[in-house]
Amino acid sequence: MDTYWKDEGGQDESFWEHEWGKHGTCYSTLEPSCYVNYSPQEEVVDFFERTVDLFKELNTYKFLADAGIVPSATKNYTSAEVLAALNKPRGVNATIECSHGQLDEVYYFYDVAGTIAEGKFVPQNPVGETSDCPASLQYLPKNISSTPTANDTIPPPPFVGNGYVLVEAKHAGREVGCLNGAGAFVSSVTNASCAVFTGKVSGARILYSIHVRRCLIT
Repeated sequence: MDTYWKDEGGQDESFWEHEWGKHGTCYSTLEPSCYVNYSPQEEVVDFFERTVDLFKELNTYKFLADAGIVPSATKNYTSAEVLAALNKPRGVNATIECSHGQLDEVYYFYDVAGTIAEGKFVPQNPVGETSDCPASLQYLPKNISSTPTANDTIPPPPFVGNGYVLVEAKHAGREVGCLNGAGAFVSSVTNASCAVFTGKVSGARILYSIHVRRCLIT
């Protein structure tokens, strides 16, 4: 897991805790009788081991590279090309998700032959799930953003003044919420739940403050 299941913000353990709490319910609800000689928390180990094992079979970078689709800050690919490349090594479709026209996530689907604890995961076509990418998309190198063009929308200036800090929680199904007075994410955007922040320019930074704490955002 230290190699294959990293948190993009460096908070691995809290990320793993979230993944177990949100996605591990298919294992956490198993009856002990589903196991032979059950040991407490055995299902936790099974969940993480099975997930990592499946991930090792899904070399998305190689699937795309074998079709001539490699990360680029200047070249665009079609969604059809990407989906065909993902289909070829497995014989079933995947779905893709984009953010601002850039390839962001790939979803693979399985049926389970047997029990989820010990059964075989069989690749399947998605049911009800569709890709949301535009016809032409970017597949950027990591940590490289696209180069602005004359037709791009100029981003707004940093927030100054008073207001809420809205947050998109990617690990919570892209749920949009806000920060409360303790700096924690809350999903309900209301006057009662969201803290009012004051933003002020401080050199090359914007200083956001509330009555209980301060934080610098560079």
